[in-house]
Amino acid sequence: MNKGKRLDILSMMAIVVMIILSFYFYKVLPDQVISHWNAQGQADDYSSKTFIVVFMPLLTIGMYLLFSFLPKIDPKRANYPQFDTAYSWLKISIIFFMMIMYFVSSAMNLDFGRNWQINKIMPALMALLFIVIGWVLPKIKSNWFAGIRTPWTLFSEEIWDKTHKLAGKTFMLAGLIFLVFAFLPGEYFIYVIVGVIVMSFIPVVYSYMLYRKIRKTPENMGK
Repeated sequence: MNKGKRLDILSMMAIVVMIILSFYFYKVLPDQVISHWNAQGQADDYSSKTFIVVFMPLLTIGMYLLFSFLPKIDPKRANYPQFDTAYSWLKISIIFFMMIMYFVSSAMNLDFGRNWQINKIMPALMALLFIVIGWVLPKIKSNWFAGIRTPWTLFSEEIWDKTHKLAGKTFMLAGLIFLVFAFLPGEYFIYVIVGVIVMSFIPVVYSYMLYRKIRKTPENMGK
């Protein structure tokens, strides 16, 4: 069994854990639960426990199925064996992020998790997610569904590879920004979000600049 398959099994196990947790949380949660917290970690929205208990596991199952289905319809599906492990890491990182957030947000409606600080936990989890994605991105080959998919990265393998090497660095930097936010007051959240958006947008601009440069070469003039 290759590494990609083993990672896929771990993703499925995480979903099973979420389903088991859903039965537990349905029994112990009150009828009305907190469903959202603001940047200061204060509850600002509520929902029924049925919605909370069911929605996140179903959403995660849907994401897993989507991840599994998309390579089958990708016009560039022949490239997937070249980054099978990286694609599995991308899948498992998002599935585990969903599982942990499901546990944390549900537990915060119970006595043992009531004093947890979601405004500290969330940035730390986002930081880890961005860092893992940043590590994975340079390993992803050209496709239509995963990675920095712009008209310019899809124009050539060279632009794709160079853009994703840069994206790996900017996503890791965005992860470090999120990690710093975990130690800052909530009012700094907007600045962190702006910083992360900028870090994420840089590879898109870079891909266009590479495209313009390649189009100017003699062999590509007129294409």
